[in-house]
Amino acid sequence: MPNPAKNEALEAVAVNAARLLRLTRDRALFLEHPNVVHTDRSLAELATRQSLRRAIHNLNRSGNP
Repeated sequence: MPNPAKNEALEAVAVNAARLLRLTRDRALFLEHPNVVHTDRSLAELATRQSLRRAIHNLNRSGNP
């Protein structure tokens, strides 16, 4: 049986993944460095990475197929 809540969550993950894939590996590593002074854009990029990780973690914990 379809699970609308899970489908919405997966769609949100897909949207965030698309945004994340636009970042280069070097840019992503740079954003996670503890000594970086962030701009509004870099904070938004970092938040996207963190929300993607959280969404994937939550989906994995849900245990629903």
